[in-house]
Amino acid sequence: MQRELSEAAGHLQAAGQVLTLLVDPTIPANAPCSAVKKKAFSVLEPERFPRVSGYLRNMEFDQTSFAWSCYAKLSLPFKRNLRHWFAELEFAGRVEDHALLKAAAFLQDRLRQGTSPRQATPSAFPVAVIPKSLKPYLFTAGQGKEKKREVDRYAFLVYRLLRNALEAGDGLVRDSAELGSLEDDLISDALWKNKDAVLREIGAPILLKPIEETGKEFPETLAAKMETVHRRIADGANQHIQLQGHGEKRRGSLVYPEEEESINSPFYSQLPSIGIADLWWLVAENTGFLDAFTHVLDRYMKREADPRLIVACLVALGTPVWSKYSNALRDHDLL
Repeated sequence: MQRELSEAAGHLQAAGQVLTLLVDPTIPANAPCSAVKKKAFSVLEPERFPRVSGYLRNMEFDQTSFAWSCYAKLSLPFKRNLRHWFAELEFAGRVEDHALLKAAAFLQDRLRQGTSPRQATPSAFPVAVIPKSLKPYLFTAGQGKEKKREVDRYAFLVYRLLRNALEAGDGLVRDSAELGSLEDDLISDALWKNKDAVLREIGAPILLKPIEETGKEFPETLAAKMETVHRRIADGANQHIQLQGHGEKRRGSLVYPEEEESINSPFYSQLPSIGIADLWWLVAENTGFLDAFTHVLDRYMKREADPRLIVACLVALGTPVWSKYSNALRDHDLL
């Protein structure tokens, strides 16, 4: 998107030259429009006119439209990598008749039958799943007043909304350990009707006692455990608590473990030491990776990159002496 905007701004000079053709005294007043267009297209390519003219009219760059056009171009990898997973999963949600579930079921039925969604009639597509803000990008102009549905974009929208629902916990996948429903892990209602037999089978005494009896025993049990904890601290048996002071001023604090100093293997002490910059040069000579670096401005740069400055950046970014090199690197347009 940034590249598109930069290209539009970069061709403003050519657009100004096109405008001067309207007042060019060398062009006769009765010159045919084709002759003027020929000169205009020699200055600015025809395919660039819409973008540049929109920029001149101070129109906002429609990033959403640009993004959805890219999704359409990437439809083949989406189909190849997502369709077979999507067709096999069983989706569910908090609301079973949700518009997203209806759209997912519609696409799954087509794929499971071995037919393409493109073969379905336009009226069969559930459209309630399409947000109002995205309708201009999922429908394009057709014949007359009829709107043409972009099937690949529609499928991608369903994939993305399903992903969002699963991440938010609003969607579920049947028979999934991670994305399944909590109810799938609970005892069924039919089995719970005989809860006394189920609890006896589990064999947990606390579940067999009346809750009132457990509530009465709980304070005594907690007090006994607290007494044991305090006694171990006072006797110095708890090595994670350090006591300081005497009498009423005695206080305890946690003992945090000290970080162990890492020791390199003795193997590395047998190797000769070299500077980091020398290591970069060795890697560059064997791989040529420095050629992959491009200037931050990306366009209109005629000066060749200096590999020494690139290596200086790499070293400086990874060492505390970054501030020492930053001004020099900025002077060379590397920052």
